[in-house]
Amino acid sequence: MAAFFRLIGLFFAPHDFIRPDGSGLALFAEGTLPAREEASLTRGGRWLLGLPRNAEDFVPLLNEVWFALTSGLLRSHFEGHADVCGVAVSLTAADAKVALWLKHAEEELHVLAVGQVLLDMLLAVEEKVSGTGAADIRIKFEDFQRGRVTQKLRGA
Repeated sequence: MAAFFRLIGLFFAPHDFIRPDGSGLALFAEGTLPAREEASLTRGGRWLLGLPRNAEDFVPLLNEVWFALTSGLLRSHFEGHADVCGVAVSLTAADAKVALWLKHAEEELHVLAVGQVLLDMLLAVEEKVSGTGAADIRIKFEDFQRGRVTQKLRGA
């Protein structure tokens, strides 16, 4: 299911509902769908973060991560990184997978810069939720054209 929003208030309305396992949420640039086969994404990739459901603060952390990333997209926190085109969360019984999607992944330094912005946002969110800022957050970049993980970042 896809929904399109022209007003920011309408965007936040669906977030009041709890999502069942196997579902997900995504916010993408108009005309782009979260699929590697999407013509505009075949030369891109995505930064991935897994949040285990058995974590003590899973729900508040997932909520804050989603809010930080979607508001970051809407407020241009990734300005200068025009290739950032969307964010998605998929829920399973074991975890939540968070993905920040890029249209192009040819320039590794650019991909790394986007990953560092993402990692900094995630560390700030974790500190806000837990109050410690001592999370072992690991993200990895999946390059669609190469068909493999090409970069990894870790914050401690």
